[in-house]
Amino acid sequence: SFVVVLLVAVLMLLAASAGLLVTSFPEQLGGLVTESAQGTVVYLLDVLTISFAAFVLLLLLYKIVPATHVPWRSAAAGALFASVALGIGRYPLALYMKHTWRGSAFGAASFVVAILIAFYAGAFVILIGATIGRVVALRREARRADAAGLEAE
Repeated sequence: SFVVVLLVAVLMLLAASAGLLVTSFPEQLGGLVTESAQGTVVYLLDVLTISFAAFVLLLLLYKIVPATHVPWRSAAAGALFASVALGIGRYPLALYMKHTWRGSAFGAASFVVAILIAFYAGAFVILIGATIGRVVALRREARRADAAGLEAE
């Protein structure tokens, strides 16, 4: 259990490092890409890096944490859904912070409420991803049982 927590912590540090590397990447592009395309390239690399890191962390979470055997395919299905949903879900928060944060009369209070809502939605998405992984595993087991039952007859 401690090893799992340590592994996830190391992966989170690697993901944060990769995010910092991507944000400093425009200087490294130099003459490879035109200046107008640099923003798009950095944005795509940022999205891919964060999505991949979220996928790997959620895959390990869904595979290792349950007290039962979870097939890799089932864990991957749940992690794929959750990482895509979390990736999509960060944009409403970013839009809120960009357009209403500075002009809000309540200032920091609205920021705290927005962050709490984002954490709640993120936790809900992670639970839905775990549920999707379980449903995939159950359907796979049912197909195998049906195939074994047909072969026995």
